[in-house]
This record gives sequence, C-alpha cells and structure tokens, in this order.
Amino acid sequence: MAARNALNSVGLELRRLGVKTAFGTAGTFKAPLMSQDGMQCIGVEAEDGTQWKADVVVLATGAWSPTLIDLEGQCVSKVSSGSLLPTNV
Repeated sequence: MAARNALNSVGLELRRLGVKTAFGTAGTFKAPLMSQDGMQCIGVEAEDGTQWKADVVVLATGAWSPTLIDLEGQCVSKVSSGSLLPTNV
C-alpha cells in the first residue's frame, strides 16, 4: 500500500509539472531524433511515428541500450531494464 501511494504521489507531481506520458506504440521507442549535424539527440521517435522532442533526453535502458542505439564503445551497461524519458528543461 505504501509503495503504491508513493508511486501515485510521484505520478501526480510529475503531471503537475507538465510531464507527458505515452503508452502502447506512442510510448515505444523506435529511434533517436538527431540534430542536423548528427552530434546531439534532440528527442525520440516512437513506433507509431510520434516525435517527442526535448532539450534533454535520458536513455535509461541499461543492458538494453546497445540494442537500441549504437554506443560506439562509449559506455558499458550494468543493469537489465529501464525507461526512456525525454524532458524539456
């Protein structure tokens, strides 16, 4: 019960702060959106074609990261699951 209440509180606060959520194909990562020079991630594209643009993109997918994007030896994943959270700062 306490864990559920804590998660509900976090969800309500995030919604109050303007965080948007998506489920299904609109919330399923397909590809990163890159700047024209290809040097910066500016958002993500979902499986249904929705483009989520953001000032900051956090890729928190742990061990799944190399299956989603080419990390070119830039990092080594240490966990087994996670979420992608594009945010506007």
